Amino acid sequence: MDSAPGLAEILRHFSRDVPWLVALLAAEAAYVWAFRRSRNTVRRHGHPAWKLWSFSAAILLIAAATVSPLEHYGNQVLWLNFLGFLLLTMIAAPLIAISSPLTLALRATGPVGRSRIRRFYRGRVMSALTFPAVTWLGFAVATYAWQFSPLTDIAARNDVVRDLQQSTLLLVSILFWWPALGCDPVRVQMNHPLRVFYIGVEMVHKGLFGGMFLSMTSPFHDGFATHLP
Repeated sequence: MDSAPGLAEILRHFSRDVPWLVALLAAEAAYVWAFRRSRNTVRRHGHPAWKLWSFSAAILLIAAATVSPLEHYGNQVLWLNFLGFLLLTMIAAPLIAISSPLTLALRATGPVGRSRIRRFYRGRVMSALTFPAVTWLGFAVATYAWQFSPLTDIAARNDVVRDLQQSTLLLVSILFWWPALGCDPVRVQMNHPLRVFYIGVEMVHKGLFGGMFLSMTSPFHDGFATHLP
């Protein structure tokens, strides 16, 4: 039996996934630029500093799930794989929603830019994508499609599929949390009791989802079971 990897061995497995690294650095740089601009142009109603920290924390968590040793070992051990999913969907995504990037964009741009942004989120496509029933179903369907199918085994062996899996789950989870938290403008506003119900049903759903895996008496993902480290 192989011994457990030491700290030096674990740290060797930081990923050089260029698309994720570029996207994360670009997102952080864009947010910081817009934050500073909002503070300079909107003195009385500048973007709160804690929202910048919220967004930066989300970027670090996404990096942990996609380019840290967690990503490497998550392709070998199923519970670490699911831990990465939880970081993306249940912690990083709501932190992004709380950081109000759309509101920041409205504060950091001029009249023409604000007009374009309003047309964007009030348009038919975004109105449909952020409709609560659609975001809830999208989150649930994406979760099942990736985790209750052979796609999880494929993603563990194929970097392109793995990137697609992580980016898809992150996107649908951000869309799920956007109307739930209501920190950014959205076409369909839910009242607070409905938001509690919306999130509560999803938490029950995720609990049942976890219970399905715990109740199984044989491995569901054969690739993980037959290639244990």
